Amino acid sequence: MTWGLVSPAGKSITINAPRVYFGVAAAPSNLTPCAYNEGQIGVTDMYWNKMYSYYYYYKSAPAAWQGHDDIEVIRAMEEDPQNPGHIDKKTIHPLLLENLNKVKQERRAEILKLAQIKREEILNWVDNRPIHIQILNPVNKDDLLAEIEEQQVREIANIDATEDPAIDINSMIGLSLGAIKQLADKLDTMEDRIKVLKK
Repeated sequence: MTWGLVSPAGKSITINAPRVYFGVAAAPSNLTPCAYNEGQIGVTDMYWNKMYSYYYYYKSAPAAWQGHDDIEVIRAMEEDPQNPGHIDKKTIHPLLLENLNKVKQERRAEILKLAQIKREEILNWVDNRPIHIQILNPVNKDDLLAEIEEQQVREIANIDATEDPAIDINSMIGLSLGAIKQLADKLDTMEDRIKVLKK
């Protein structure tokens, strides 16, 4: 089944389906934001499990780690005893992790904004239904508003309980490039010393 979805500005659309396809077999499909550098896919407390892509292009330049010993930052990382094969996030430098307090603040503001939009939608829908529909299908406005309030409380509690920051890939790439540069500099120094010793 194919659906065309149109949402007014500021409104959200929820799709409950085991799998969603975009485009058609004979033509490419694109998910494009409505404005430059706008929007995101997932949030720190509600994220996707896996993402597959043939190519991945990163628009932002890698973070620079000036003033840090990149190799030592990497050496400080240790395996998580509770999750073998993975790095213990407690041993990862804070600059490699998202600012969880800032993210939580942004998420709370987003949740409150969306809840207000839903309230306005409910009030507008209830107040503008035809009289005969209101008689045949009465709606308790307070119950609907209470549901929105309960959802808002649950979502804020969920974000407040989040203590697992995401890793900043931009900074991780910058750190890796910095470590490679440090190793290259050490190698150059060793080669220069070897040349001196051979003379």
